[in-house]
Amino acid sequence: MSETEVFPLFDYISTVSGGGYFGASVSTTMRSARASIDSRQKSSTETKHEEFVVGEDPWTTGYRWIVRPTRYLREMTSWLSEQDRWVNLSDGGHIENLGVFELLRRKCRLVVVGDGEADPDLSFPSLTLVLQAAKARLNTRVEWSQDSIHLWEKTESNSTADRPHSGLGRIWYPGDETPAYIIYLKSSINGDEPSEVKGYARQHEAFPHESTSDQFFDPSQFDAYRDLGIHIARSALSQIGLEWNGDGADNPTVDAICKRVDASIG
Repeated sequence: MSETEVFPLFDYISTVSGGGYFGASVSTTMRSARASIDSRQKSSTETKHEEFVVGEDPWTTGYRWIVRPTRYLREMTSWLSEQDRWVNLSDGGHIENLGVFELLRRKCRLVVVGDGEADPDLSFPSLTLVLQAAKARLNTRVEWSQDSIHLWEKTESNSTADRPHSGLGRIWYPGDETPAYIIYLKSSINGDEPSEVKGYARQHEAFPHESTSDQFFDPSQFDAYRDLGIHIARSALSQIGLEWNGDGADNPTVDAICKRVDASIG
């Protein structure tokens, strides 16, 4: 990438799941030009400004580190924290893929989870992992509503159409007598989707659990996932008695949502 002079075009690079550390190592080799466009437009008599010299390699002479390699070493040795001036932010995978563990560690009162992993068997591996980790490492447990349990049940009478798109639960943090709440959204098909989503699903058997290695969606594929996501979100809001009006008016507070979730759980 340095040979093709791509690095100077970017301020930061991260990667998809499994490649976070590689992304960090790449980003530390990125540099930016010391001489700004403005300074290069100044008169040649203003010698205090740094200029590029024809024939010199700007990779070694005209650039400075955006992120120094020592940052990468600090990350590898777990010496980075959220108070540092620089933190490598990837899309997860180092602890668990949903990004829920850190929210539970911070004892958030309302947690909304969007689970879009490739899970054709609906075995919920990422959710199971984070629930186990929360119980073992944080002494935090989630108490799911009875309707939400159907997300995990697999019986002859429980077809795909019987499965809800979302689940509700109470979060019990250690030492807290008042619960927090979780709204879990699962990428899934159960037959109540818009016609255009059903049409795409009929043509693509793996939808909506196509491999996450596919990073190049065509327009119809992108629209199908987007429309399904909107439908699932609206279904979850409807489950707690909220209807999306689209104009942002009269949006409820976090407290109001928590009360609705609690009432829906029963």
